[in-house]
Amino acid sequence: MAADLEPICISLRNFYSSQKRELDSQPQEIELMKAQQLSHLNNELQEIGHNYYKHIEEEVNDIVTNENRDFERDFQALQTRFVNRLDELLQTF
Repeated sequence: MAADLEPICISLRNFYSSQKRELDSQPQEIELMKAQQLSHLNNELQEIGHNYYKHIEEEVNDIVTNENRDFERDFQALQTRFVNRLDELLQTF
């Protein structure tokens, strides 16, 4: 029976040893843990900011090159409403 359990026990020992090494490599002090988390958050926020900047840049480029059909449609509708309202104001003046 010991021979049958030996591979399982060895695997478990190796798994728990690797987990212990990983935990030992983590900071033990609260301040170090905070600093590590803040560093991680900073990296994530920088990536989000970069992706947002790229998205806005693409949207603006699409608008400038008239490739954003939704914007063009909304702009035309706004322009029509503006002209109609201006005509109304001129008529009442």
